[in-house]
Amino acid sequence: DRLDAVEELAYRTTNRGKCLELLRKVQDLERLVSRVSFGTAGPRDIVSLKQSLDVVPDLINILKDLRAPLIRSLISSLDTMDDLRTLIDQTLIEDPPAIIRDGGFTRDGLDPDLDKLRTTSRSARKNIASMEEAERNRTGISSLKVRFNRVFGYYIEVSKANLKSVPPEYERKQTLANGERYTTKELKEYEGQVLGADEKILERELSIFESLRIKITTEASRVQETARAMAGLDVLSGLAETATFKNYTKPNLHNGKEMLVVEARHPVVENVSKDSFVPNDITLDGKQKQLLILTGPNMGGKSTYLRQTALLPILAQAGSFVPAREAKLPIVDRIFARVGASDNIAKGHSTFMVEMQETANILN
Repeated sequence: DRLDAVEELAYRTTNRGKCLELLRKVQDLERLVSRVSFGTAGPRDIVSLKQSLDVVPDLINILKDLRAPLIRSLISSLDTMDDLRTLIDQTLIEDPPAIIRDGGFTRDGLDPDLDKLRTTSRSARKNIASMEEAERNRTGISSLKVRFNRVFGYYIEVSKANLKSVPPEYERKQTLANGERYTTKELKEYEGQVLGADEKILERELSIFESLRIKITTEASRVQETARAMAGLDVLSGLAETATFKNYTKPNLHNGKEMLVVEARHPVVENVSKDSFVPNDITLDGKQKQLLILTGPNMGGKSTYLRQTALLPILAQAGSFVPAREAKLPIVDRIFARVGASDNIAKGHSTFMVEMQETANILN
């Protein structure tokens, strides 16, 4: 089923290209939904979850005409989750803050009480912003600034050179090296409005976010099933892309013992070698050719041939095409291959002796 799916995707170049382009936009859905379920997800995680799910309708549309049974099965497992995506979209802004305690991640118009609090906060902030210009005109201090920090709240800052022009109703709040910070009765009132409203806004936003998180958690199984289907399509598309660009061929898997490969290549060596890989054949069966003895000088390619022979059935049984012009491969249930040449001189074992010991272990 995998090989048939890879074959169809290999021939459907446009569909495969669009599929891979869409899948690049998908983040780790299973990780995201786990964070939501465990209560560690922030607003950005949930927006990322929604953006990843937004790909599903287009993915279904791109692959709807493909006929391979495995692809059809994976498409049928994809859930567009319109209800969940709509809920997230209506609740959270497109680019929320990373830290939930910063607030400001829910949309206007979502909750009447929240909208009233925001109107109060914005009105007070607007009044504070206009205070700076008004106080500059009233005091004649052109460099006067109205600022905010988390420790002292809102304050009026005046440089040392202008301290003589400070009105008597200004209350000193903090002394700096190059000036003073003050507050006024009016500024205190506006600050109380802003901070009181902001505290209630955050409290309400956290409540809304928790409700959204619980809703997503109840739908976690749907997200996970869709994530698994997308992962399957990603693997198949990737294998098809490799088969196309690396000139791999579809292997013929059978229940016999014959391994017949024409012009096989080592998939890794041909990828990294500066010289072109020289293809070679493999012929083994369960009767006349059960064993192949390969001789040659050091660095002659014997281990490469050994590992190449081992890699072909692994690739084929994973559902991948193989690097060869033609391949008839049996189903195998275990593979033994030497890793590489090494000696153990401390114990009196040469490279050749180590190779023979490893081979003996394999045969045993």
